[in-house]
Amino acid sequence: MVLRKHALLTTLVIVFSALLYMLWHISRARAPNVSRTRYLPISFAIHERYVLPPTSECVSTKNQSLATVIPGNKSTYIFADEAAYYADYRRSFYALTMKKGGWDCFRHYEILANGCVPFFLGIDDIPPLTMHTFPKELVQQAMRLPGVPTEESVKTSLTSTAPYTAESFQIDFSVFNETAYCELRQQLLQHAREHLTTRALGQYVVEQIRSLRPSVSVYRPRVLLITEPSVEYQSGFLYIGLVEKLGNALSTYPRRKAIVHADRRNDTNAYGRGFGFQGLLPTTGLHTDHAEAEADHAYRAIMEYRLQNGAFDAIIVTNGGNEYCKVDSYQAVFDAEHRATSLRAIIRQYRARHPESVLMFVDGSDLGGCHTTDLPNVDAHFVRETANAVSGPLMLRT
Repeated sequence: MVLRKHALLTTLVIVFSALLYMLWHISRARAPNVSRTRYLPISFAIHERYVLPPTSECVSTKNQSLATVIPGNKSTYIFADEAAYYADYRRSFYALTMKKGGWDCFRHYEILANGCVPFFLGIDDIPPLTMHTFPKELVQQAMRLPGVPTEESVKTSLTSTAPYTAESFQIDFSVFNETAYCELRQQLLQHAREHLTTRALGQYVVEQIRSLRPSVSVYRPRVLLITEPSVEYQSGFLYIGLVEKLGNALSTYPRRKAIVHADRRNDTNAYGRGFGFQGLLPTTGLHTDHAEAEADHAYRAIMEYRLQNGAFDAIIVTNGGNEYCKVDSYQAVFDAEHRATSLRAIIRQYRARHPESVLMFVDGSDLGGCHTTDLPNVDAHFVRETANAVSGPLMLRT
C-alpha cells in the first residue's frame, strides 16, 4: 500500500513537472500581433584605453581655462591627429559642448575621458533617460563652481558678432576652488571607467539578453549583429563592446566593422578622422593571414552555419547614419551574392523555428533621423535620443 502511494505520488510529480514545463515553453513563444517590446535607453561610449586614471595629476597639468575647439566654429578645428586633440583636453579645465544632431555626442565622452569637465550648454534640458549613463549632476556641480563663467554669459557671448574662442572663457582663479574641482574630476573619471566605456555598453546589452532569456546566464550568449560595415558612433561603439564581451560568440552581418581593427589602423577615410575608435580591436583571426574578401567570406559561412543550426540566442539589428530603419534597406551594402536575400524574411524564419530567441533593435539615430523598425515582435528596442522616438513607455533596466 505504501509503495502504491509512493508510485502514485511520483507519477503526479512527473505529470505536474511536465505540465509546468509545457506552460513555460508556451509562455516563451511569441503570440501573433502581441507586442512585448521593452523600450530601453542606450548611449554612446568610449574605449577604456582613453580614460585617464581617476587619481591622475589634476591642476598641474592644466594651463588653459577652456579647450581650443568650439563646436560650430570651424576655425578652431585645428587638430590633425588624435594625440594632439586629446592632449588639448588634458591641459584644459573645461571644454565647451552642446546638443548637435542629438543630445548624445561623442565629444562629451572624449572630454570626460581626458580629465576635462564638459561645459555643457543646455544640460538642464536633457530628457531624463537620454544619455542615461552620463554623470549630469557631477558635471552641473563642476560647471557652477565659484569663478567659472555662467552658462548664460557663455550663451550670450556665442550669439554676439565676434567669434567665440577659448580665450573668451576665463576662470577667475582668485575665487576658483581647485580642490573641489579636482575632487569632482576624480569622481567623473571613476564614473567614466565604470559606466561610460564600450565594455560597459556591451555588458549592458548582454544583461538585457539574459533578462529576456535567463537560460543564457550560465554562458556567453551567441549573438548575430546586423549592422552596416562602416562606423557611425552608436553601432560602432556597440560593436566594439560586444566584441570585448563576447569574442567569437559574436557574428556580424554582412561583415565586420573593419576600421576598428588593428589591421586598418592606417586607413585615411575613417569618419571623424577615426579619433576614438580606429584600430582599437585586435585583427580578427582570419584577416591576419587572408585577404579581406576571402576572410569576410569565411566568417559569413560560419555565420550562415550558426543561423541554419539555431545557434543564436539573440539577433540585434542596428540602424545607422539616420537610416536603415527598414531592415531590407541593408541590401544596398551587401555584395552581389547576397543582395537578393531578404533579411526581414531570414529573421522571421529564424524566429519561427526558434521562438525562444531574442530580437533587439538599436536606434542610434539623431533627433531628426528614423526611429522605427519594420521588424515584428521586437523584444527590446534601444533608443539613443528618447524624445518622441518610441511608441511605448521607456524603462531603465541596469
